[in-house]
Order: sequence, then C-alpha cells, then structure tokens
Amino acid sequence: MTRAIVYPLVFLIFSNLTSLAEGPPKEVESVFTVLLQAVEDNDVKTFHSVCNEKMKEALTEEKLDDVSAQLSEAMLMGYKPEYLGSLNKTGIKVYLWRLNFDVRGIPDMLAELSFTGGAEDKAAGFYIK
Repeated sequence: MTRAIVYPLVFLIFSNLTSLAEGPPKEVESVFTVLLQAVEDNDVKTFHSVCNEKMKEALTEEKLDDVSAQLSEAMLMGYKPEYLGSLNKTGIKVYLWRLNFDVRGIPDMLAELSFTGGAEDKAAGFYIK
C-alpha cells in the first residue's frame, strides 16, 4: 500500500523539478538578452528593435535614459539572470527572471517580459522591479 503512494509522489516531485529547470523559448530568451543589453548600454535603437509599436511609443529615449541611469552601473558590476517561469494572462504571456546581482548591497530584482497575441519576437512590455 505504501509503495502505491510513494512511487507516484516521487514521480510528481521529479517531474515538477524538471519543469522548473526548463528555460524560456529561444526567441523569448533572445529578446530578453537584447533588452537587458540595451538598458545596460542606454541604447534606445537596439531596445526598440525587439519591441512592438506600442512599446516603442511608450519607451522614449528619455525614459530609457532614466532606467539606464538607475541600473547600468549595477549591471556592469555583474549579475546573473535566472529564469523563473511564465504566466498566462488574458491575451498576454509574461516571462519572469530574477536578476541576481553579484555585488553586495544590491538587492535582487524581478524582470518581466511580456508578449501579446502569441508573437514572441516583439516585446509588448518589459519591467525591472
């Protein structure tokens, strides 16, 4: 009787660990990498290259200047993005990363990258909190 319970439980534990280890789709990871580098370099042209039209309109050069001024120094000191998973919202797919900074005194940050309408080549939203 106990084996009938233990084996399915072990299977569920290992199957969940395997799904946690999976990364995002390649296209999503590529967009994420471009956006992080654009923030670090304060490069609005590169940032816009992977954004949909609404995102391009929302993120002006001045806004990227502000974000880059807040984050680029810490990013240049070193960090490790760790993929956490994704969420399905109505019409929106959101991918989440933990930005783990190697420098003492800089707290971890959460990065959210979203896409709409199933298109995973142009970002609809990108936030670092």
